[in-house]
Amino acid sequence: MDTQKINNLTAIPADINLPAGFWIRLGAFTIDMLCIWLLSIFIYSIFFAPRIDEVYREMFPLHVMLFVGLIYHTLTIGKWGKGLGKLLAGIMVTAKDGGKIGYIRSFARVLACWLSALPLFFGYLTVVYSKDKISLHDYLAGTRVVYKKPIGLFYKTAIILSGIFLLLIGSWSFYGDMFGYRGHSEKERAEGALSCISIIKSAQEKYYTKHNAYADEFTKLDTNDWFSDSAVTATEIRVGDFIVTMSTSGCGEKPCYTLTATRHIKNAQVAKRYGVYSVYVIVPNRPGVQILNCPGGSSNCDKLIDQR
Repeated sequence: MDTQKINNLTAIPADINLPAGFWIRLGAFTIDMLCIWLLSIFIYSIFFAPRIDEVYREMFPLHVMLFVGLIYHTLTIGKWGKGLGKLLAGIMVTAKDGGKIGYIRSFARVLACWLSALPLFFGYLTVVYSKDKISLHDYLAGTRVVYKKPIGLFYKTAIILSGIFLLLIGSWSFYGDMFGYRGHSEKERAEGALSCISIIKSAQEKYYTKHNAYADEFTKLDTNDWFSDSAVTATEIRVGDFIVTMSTSGCGEKPCYTLTATRHIKNAQVAKRYGVYSVYVIVPNRPGVQILNCPGGSSNCDKLIDQR
């Protein structure tokens, strides 16, 4: 690498302060997004999903990620000009004159990044075509991204490949999350329904102890610690991808009740071998959970409720 001499003592790579290109920035960006995602999942699991009806803790809790990303980028770029990704990539965000941008401009740059993402991340792609490799959000914020330390070809390639790999994995997971798959197996979804049934059965036993009869409406049961008010009505409880209903008639030995948790989304969003199946239980004479409406017979879905 060509170098320039400073006071005949210190050799500085010639690419220092030169604009960072698209691929190295992509690598740094995806590493930063991994940090934001991990922080968001941690925060979401503690503060936003304490109830059983929120047991499907999203792979990408967007409302939390937007907030965490705003704070992460504002603080790291405002303080140091770089987050973890840019630190590893040897690049940083500066003002046009090379100085620090501060928290206010860093905050404005984050907002501009959101504009760059619409539509289809067009504002990010301008780095490829811009003479000075300036993205839309850098143009709006009056900033630029430049190299600030030497980085070898092997290391640079590793950062870029890591970025591409994380982007592909993230895109695949995000697509699934947005379109109903959420990266969870069907068994994990069914376990949410089983947990809901278990909670209702426990609440029914408490109700029976006081009233010598089972409740015929969900609102009569004490389930406030498990389900949000919006999830519970007199006739149904919505939990994850299921609607749970209850009946105290037509179930044989009295007193009794039935619980049925039915997949409430369209067939196109459920694996064909499962279809829109139901998990149900009859208490007390058939307390074991069973499967209804499974394509090819209930045995095709038995593994979904295997609790061994």
